[in-house]
Amino acid sequence: GTIPEMLFDKLINLTTIDLSHNALSGTIPTTVGKLRNAQILQLSHNRLSGTIPTEIRTMGSHVPPDEMAISMEDVRMGTGENATYDWELLQTMGLSQLDLSNNQLNGTLPTTIGELFNLQAVDVSNNADLGADGCCDTADSYYNSFYGYNTTVPTEVGNLRKLQVFKMDWSRFMRHLPTEVGKLRNLQFWRMQGTYESNQVS
Repeated sequence: GTIPEMLFDKLINLTTIDLSHNALSGTIPTTVGKLRNAQILQLSHNRLSGTIPTEIRTMGSHVPPDEMAISMEDVRMGTGENATYDWELLQTMGLSQLDLSNNQLNGTLPTTIGELFNLQAVDVSNNADLGADGCCDTADSYYNSFYGYNTTVPTEVGNLRKLQVFKMDWSRFMRHLPTEVGKLRNLQFWRMQGTYESNQVS
C-alpha cells in the first residue's frame, strides 16, 4: 500500500521515521513537511515513485521538545542575494539523515534540500530515473545525455556544510556538477558510480 497523507499530518512529534525494507508504493506525501521534530527519515528499499517533495525543507525545523518553531524567516537577515543566516540558531534545526535509496523516484533533487542545514548523510542511490528531469526532450540522445542540462544537483547543496556522506550512485544524474560542491568541507564519502544505463555525469 501507500503512505497515508494523514500519517505525517498527525504524528508530528516523530523524531525518527524508518519505513525501509517494505513494499510501500505511491509517492512520498507532501505532509512530511509537518515533521518539524524529525531528525532521521529512512524510506529506502520500497517502491516509492514520483518526485522528492519540496516540502522536505521544513522537516526538523522545530526545537524539540518544546514545540518552539524556528522558521527560515526567523534566522534569515536581509533578502535576496544579500541574505545571511544566524548560523548559531540554525544549529538547533533539523533533519540529519535522509535515506530515499532503492526506490523508483524520478525528477531531481529539489533546491529546497539546501535549507536542511543539519544534514549529515543523504542517500538517493539506486533510483533509476532520479536526476533525469527531461529538460531537453527535443534534443538528440547524445546531446541530452551530456550537454542538455546545467547542473546535476542544485547549487543550493553548497549550503549543507555539515554533510559527511552523499550517495548518488546507480541513479540517472546526467548533468554537470555545480562548483558549489566545493563548499562541502565536511564531506568524507561521496559516491556517484554509474554505468551506460545509469549515472553519466559530464
